[in-house]
Amino acid sequence: MVTSKITSLSELWEQQQTAPISNTLDATHRAVLNTANKMITDTDNSNNDMYKSAVFKKLWSKKLLHLGNEPVFSAGERRRQKDLFEHLDDYPQREHNQIVFSNGMFYSSVGSYTRGYGIWRETHSVNEAYNSLVDNIHPTMPGALATRLTQSVNILNVDSNSNLLLTSDVKDSNEASLENEHWSIQEADEPLLNAGVYIVRICKGNNVKITETHTQSNTVYCNRWIYIVDYGASLELERHVTQADGVIDSTHIIQYPTSRLRINTHDKGNQWRNVNITAYQKTATEVNGSTLLKDSDSANFIDVHHKGYDGNSNIKYNSAIYNSNTGNFIGTVQVEKKAVGTKSEMANKNLLIDPLSRAFSKPILHINTKEIECTHGCTTSKISEDELYYLQSLGVDRGTAKTIIANGHIQI
Repeated sequence: MVTSKITSLSELWEQQQTAPISNTLDATHRAVLNTANKMITDTDNSNNDMYKSAVFKKLWSKKLLHLGNEPVFSAGERRRQKDLFEHLDDYPQREHNQIVFSNGMFYSSVGSYTRGYGIWRETHSVNEAYNSLVDNIHPTMPGALATRLTQSVNILNVDSNSNLLLTSDVKDSNEASLENEHWSIQEADEPLLNAGVYIVRICKGNNVKITETHTQSNTVYCNRWIYIVDYGASLELERHVTQADGVIDSTHIIQYPTSRLRINTHDKGNQWRNVNITAYQKTATEVNGSTLLKDSDSANFIDVHHKGYDGNSNIKYNSAIYNSNTGNFIGTVQVEKKAVGTKSEMANKNLLIDPLSRAFSKPILHINTKEIECTHGCTTSKISEDELYYLQSLGVDRGTAKTIIANGHIQI
């Protein structure tokens, strides 16, 4: 039986640094945990600006409910629950491309290549594939912790042109199983921890759009996402948070030669996101961020690492910040010696709506070669009284005028 425990990510981090690996686990699970231990050891959190933001400290120390390392249901039991996808056949064909992510596992009604994708679960080959990626992925505290807590690896393999929805939709979660324990997560004082490692591979030459959504209230997410965009493939990734008590995740994207990537992140606060992109030759990379902070802080850290020639990248983050909230942005572009012909642009524009609003921006360029074009710029400005006056002269009240200006500023 699963036993609940009130804890925090910081407490779990301290515990997992010294927690022994059980001898009862099979070889594949032990391999994943050994990899996680290596990441924990390699993670340098002593002087890292990513961990100094207020939103990270808030989420890292937030009290939450951790159900333990064992899933509430095994993978087989979860797939046999008819209520999860009972009405799926009543919807149009596109609805079959909905995939649920929860506690380190993907769930699908079909999981069949007839839909253009497959879910690879805990096999020796999957863990070998994961371990081969580790040396190419920058370790972070949330990513290492998510790996240690998950103890398993799932891979979503997309081998056709597809439009997929990755969702944590509450109706497909383990909420029903929690009620079997004679209580409801909706009534709990602390949010539930949902931690996992997820790998998504876009196969060679395919054009894929993925919408990634967090939709569970009273839940804190601590996830590691790994996206692999193969030779000549393209990925458009839309990231939304509609409901959550907090999102803290690390994402690493590997772009193979001639691949294309576009990320649109829609951020409404109480989120900490770290995105590392490794781009090889002749790749195109576009990262857009839209940050609207009304009730909480957020932090976004983007690192694009050009390792091949003739790569292009464009990073654009716009934020509108209300009340006494704070927006954080650190953008880094690294260009290796052999990455000649690289073209990169980075811009961060922050609009302070209220007198106590704050924004911290830090653009960083590491250039190790010649024959490249790299630019960056960060601006922070207050809302214009002239614009407010103009809208008010048209009969718009001041509060609505602020909303119109803020929404226009963050459009991506």
